[in-house]
Amino acid sequence: MDATTPFSDLMSKAVKLKGHQQAKLRTVFDSWPSYFQHSLFMQDSVISARALPFQERLSTALMMKNKGNEHCGKGDMEEAIAEYEKALAVFVYCENQDVNWKNKGIEDKDIRVTEYIDQDVVGQERLDALKTACYLNIALCKFRIRDFATCVRACDDALKIDGSNVKALYRSAQALVTPLSAGALECDQAIQRLKRAFSIDASNSDVSKLLRELQHQKQRQKVIDNKTFGGMFDRGQLYHDEELQKQCGKDDGAHAKDDFEAQIRQAQDLARLYEHKGEHDQAETIRSTIAKFKSERSKSPVNFLHPTPEMIQDAKRDNIDLTDKNVQRMLNDLQQGKEASNDETHDAINTEDQVETILRSMSSEAIGQLLQREGIPYHHLRDKDEILKLARHVINSKMSGNSKESSQHAERSYMKWVIICAVLWTVLRLLVSGKLSLWKGFPLN
Repeated sequence: MDATTPFSDLMSKAVKLKGHQQAKLRTVFDSWPSYFQHSLFMQDSVISARALPFQERLSTALMMKNKGNEHCGKGDMEEAIAEYEKALAVFVYCENQDVNWKNKGIEDKDIRVTEYIDQDVVGQERLDALKTACYLNIALCKFRIRDFATCVRACDDALKIDGSNVKALYRSAQALVTPLSAGALECDQAIQRLKRAFSIDASNSDVSKLLRELQHQKQRQKVIDNKTFGGMFDRGQLYHDEELQKQCGKDDGAHAKDDFEAQIRQAQDLARLYEHKGEHDQAETIRSTIAKFKSERSKSPVNFLHPTPEMIQDAKRDNIDLTDKNVQRMLNDLQQGKEASNDETHDAINTEDQVETILRSMSSEAIGQLLQREGIPYHHLRDKDEILKLARHVINSKMSGNSKESSQHAERSYMKWVIICAVLWTVLRLLVSGKLSLWKGFPLN
């Protein structure tokens, strides 16, 4: 069939789609290392060995391992790995319980994992020794063919059986730092494994030598990085939030903007460097930090001294004239006081001059609307000074803080002045009308 025809192209896409859909059904299977996946496809000699008594099974597996050693000695790494996999598959393997799996594909729900455990302690010790040897030999072969990830997985399986196996710790440390993509994270992991191996066997010259080399390499790289990037980061350490915030938080006009953008570019270069070295997690963390500070930068405090048209319109809805220079200075001072979060600063801001500045910027209608929003009755008052006094107390209370106690105190103050003013107005009206006889003997000034 011509691969360039529309039908063949459609079929090719259908096959890829089916493969993609099938992969979603075997995520667990795909997460296993290849040497364990291959236990599903073993030949009859391995499958029949699983049915033998323990001693015969162990002897069969040992022969497979020894055959693998022969291949390894000849340099046939793939053949050696196949024999080690067979030896392991006699005791540790997976099976597909669906007889039609070869037609429909592998699905996690159909897979059963079997691991033989011998009831005899000595027998189990011999089995553990065999499995550990097979894992270590697979790790050695994978290291030689530069499959470093599988090498580490095989070492980790060996360590699950024998947590103090120095050879597994050493080999996995080698596999972590040998790839060209190895970076600070892998170096740190390797050092930790080597320290653990050294604590178990301090006389192991290979372990102590590699440990010293990696520690010296880490120190040298830290010096190089500091010189190259000006102290911007340390090897194995992420860009500190407070450092980036210090650099990005500067706000000094055009110079600050240029400085901020320069720091962002440096951080982006750093992320690309980590990515180039294969340290994708560190690169992603740096990019997330950059995004966070860009977002915080966009939320910088508004500039009341140079209000935008939108700010002027928003202020007008609250009956505040933001084009008034005195109002601009007052609001700017108020903002600085809030950012400082300091009682002394707040006390300095809450002055009568600033209250008067706001009052002068407000029309009579705006003052009336302010009092009305606060629920303060003022229509019965005819004295402008009394109305201004009420408005002054409202503004002063708003500037004094937002705590519950302050609000309650301010509300009591409002009502107190309302009641006083109402009483005074009523008394004056009675006096003028002559209906308050108690005061007739007293002359009015």
